[in-house]
Amino acid sequence: MKKIVGIITLLLVVIAMGAVFYSKKGNEEEKIMEVITKNPKIGSIALSVEADGEVKIKNEESIYILKNQRVTKVYVDEGDEIKKGDILISFDPEEKREIKRSIEKKYINIKNYEMDLEEKKFEISNITVLSKKRELEKLDIQMEKKNNDIRIAKIELENIKIELENTKADFEVKEKLFKIEGISIEEYNSIQEKKLNLEKELEFKINQIESLKIDLKENIKNKEIAVKEYEDAEKKYKESLIQQKNSIAKIKNNIKVLKLEIESLEKDLNDTFENIKSPVEGTVISVNAEENFKVNTENSLMSIADINSQYISAEITAEEIKDIKVNQKVKITSPTLGSNKYYEGKVTKIDSIAKTESGSGYTDVVVGIEVEFNEKKSLLKPGYEVNLEIISKQKEGVMIIPKFAVISSKKKNYVMLLGEGNIVSKKEIKTGISTDVKVEVLNLNKDDKIIMNANKLKEGQIVKPVEKMVSDVPEYKSKGEGAGGGRVMGGGPRR
Repeated sequence: MKKIVGIITLLLVVIAMGAVFYSKKGNEEEKIMEVITKNPKIGSIALSVEADGEVKIKNEESIYILKNQRVTKVYVDEGDEIKKGDILISFDPEEKREIKRSIEKKYINIKNYEMDLEEKKFEISNITVLSKKRELEKLDIQMEKKNNDIRIAKIELENIKIELENTKADFEVKEKLFKIEGISIEEYNSIQEKKLNLEKELEFKINQIESLKIDLKENIKNKEIAVKEYEDAEKKYKESLIQQKNSIAKIKNNIKVLKLEIESLEKDLNDTFENIKSPVEGTVISVNAEENFKVNTENSLMSIADINSQYISAEITAEEIKDIKVNQKVKITSPTLGSNKYYEGKVTKIDSIAKTESGSGYTDVVVGIEVEFNEKKSLLKPGYEVNLEIISKQKEGVMIIPKFAVISSKKKNYVMLLGEGNIVSKKEIKTGISTDVKVEVLNLNKDDKIIMNANKLKEGQIVKPVEKMVSDVPEYKSKGEGAGGGRVMGGGPRR
């Protein structure tokens, strides 16, 4: 009997424990899950490619001079920012003053020669030739013509010699420049052709003078026959007359030579600087001039980066370059600009040839691009590294939802919607542009309630919508995110 009572008691205990267990399980099943819902938003979405870039310049001004002047002061150093018209270098002012004094001396000598010439003309004008016979006058006229021809030919010969010497000197300079590709082949051929032509003219003029002299000798012989009857004094007078005429010709030649020398000195004066001013606004990138040393005319004194010709050079991976097009907008950021400031630019060039970059454990195929930006007072300098965000694709006024609300399964995308009676329904969505944080959807309505925390939900489940809950559901923003809302990261071949 006691045994039966014990068995019954044990059964009652087991039944009681089972009732408690099933009661707890039922309570858990009756607990309804809380969810947060959001409606799709109308906004913008964009894809972008990021890359590191380097600020460079297209226009570089190199400063040269033609003379070995001595530098007295250099006013700038590498890296200095300068404005157009700023003094860069000054030279010994005595060099320019010395040339001016030489020019002044030449003008004084010309004045003295001109006074001598007037005296010679006066003496000739007072000489009488009334006693000459008509026959002799004719011969004298012929001789004078020949002498004039000879004098003119000699003057022309001297001019050709002077021009040839100047041309030879110019040719030697330009031949050296041509060998170092300092001038074009057209300029070199031009000076070479000029030199050859002058040499031919010189040879022709010498032959012409010799021919004139032969003719003159023939006239003299004819005159000697005619003047045999003249007195020795008259003959000496005529010889003196010729000598005086030659003196006049020499004076005129000396004046011409002085004028040519003045022309050369004035050119030299024009090529001699007291100081050099910057031709552009920009940054000094190299300085070769040294104080108290003479200039090496083959090297530039300094180089200046034209600040208005800045651009950014970057390299994009071969995978991402397909999304990059000329004229695409670019957002340019740099620590130099600060965290909240950026410049706007655009892609202006995409290289037609890719290249391979290799490093420790990596190999990238990259394509170079150029980005131009227009900032009159740019804080960026040549050599600075910047970050580029290239907007490769952008849509405005489209329906977007958070990416974390999308459920992907078997190559399809779904969202969980809250329907009537707080019943969960599952809907396949068609998507457009997708970034890291949001997705463009093509087949939702603006009133659809999308469940944000839908990972553990099942279709047909009843849930409880709440405004806010203590969870890790990210905040969903549409407006105020700029053009992006997610980026296709890349373009970082720099290591």
